[in-house]
Amino acid sequence: MRILDVGPWIAYPAERGRAVRAYNLLRRLAARHDVRQWGRGDAALGRRWHLLEEVPVTPMFRVYRCCYPLGRVAKDWLLTKRSLPGFVEGTARRLTCPPRLRQLLDWATVILVEDPVELALCRREHPGGRFAFVAHDVGAVDPVSSSGHDLLAEAVTGAELVIALSASDRGQLLERYGLDPDLVVDVPNGADVNRCLPVDETRRAALRAELGLPSGNLAVFAGSASPANRAALGWLRRLSVATDDFEFVAVGTVGEPEHAGRLLITGSVPDVVPYLQAANVAICPVEHGSGTRIKLFESLACGLPTLAFPETFRGIEVEPDVHAIVCDKSERALLGALESLSRDPVRSAELGRRGRAFVVEHHNWDELAARLDVALRSRFDPEFGLSARQTYVSAPSGNAVRFTGR
Repeated sequence: MRILDVGPWIAYPAERGRAVRAYNLLRRLAARHDVRQWGRGDAALGRRWHLLEEVPVTPMFRVYRCCYPLGRVAKDWLLTKRSLPGFVEGTARRLTCPPRLRQLLDWATVILVEDPVELALCRREHPGGRFAFVAHDVGAVDPVSSSGHDLLAEAVTGAELVIALSASDRGQLLERYGLDPDLVVDVPNGADVNRCLPVDETRRAALRAELGLPSGNLAVFAGSASPANRAALGWLRRLSVATDDFEFVAVGTVGEPEHAGRLLITGSVPDVVPYLQAANVAICPVEHGSGTRIKLFESLACGLPTLAFPETFRGIEVEPDVHAIVCDKSERALLGALESLSRDPVRSAELGRRGRAFVVEHHNWDELAARLDVALRSRFDPEFGLSARQTYVSAPSGNAVRFTGR
């Protein structure tokens, strides 16, 4: 098949949660299909790019980076104004859908769209296209736009396939919008379990020396500059002045580089994984918003004992005290959990082992891409559909899916 993915962010290099998800899934789909990704937005981390760039990632996977500065304004014009003067509407449409994107919309067998606004714009430009919609943040945002439209409702009811990010999100979509259960599949976020690997103490010490990290008990938090992650960074600041037994490192664009007392903020780094491998424990005190939480899966995949608030695990079927520690929202609870793990290295190691096993079984990008591949082919590939009509069946855990032919 020819798969076009359209997202409201620059997807390559993949530095933000949703872009990381799209990149990992699409790169794997490109082993079987011809894949294009259209990423729209500002250049990440202050990079300077041209208005439109085409980047060959693999022989079957090409990424387009569209940085039209007025595209965001044009989106609002097209979606909120009932009528526009002809030349204004024409300009707005050229900004939101350049000629290359129109060619890709015509080219694609299936158009996989990551945002309800983008789906509305793509359907406006290519009404005959076949669309699959990725429903991000189902339970965390108000679906009604500033124009008064329930864009999420328009997206999920207008697409031929809906991809939820968890079994609970899938359930909410079915209940809220009365969708056909066979046309909604959950494909959660994950980690590259072949790259996010546990390390021994010798390697951990070497990584700390290479990265300039402190010795002793080191707790790591990794995240982008989202409001929820910045609030989590506030928890690390308070913890760092409340204990003399732990060092804390925040990795990524969640904060500007800083070293104050027992808190080190790295800012943007080329690769987060070595920082995770260098730590003793992962801490993820995210108390609102859903986000992608990909760094949470990567921490677990690295075999780090991980502690977080209940909201952090929304839609993720971890077992408390088996795969991770779920803490009350207080400095006392977080520090108590850290101290408990420090005093019991056997329990800490077992928690890390079970957390990694959970990600390998349920949140492995290879398996998740295979699940998405089956869902897309069963709906959009006529030859695949001739042999078996694929039907959604909940797995016993409620977290995975399997497909049966009939």
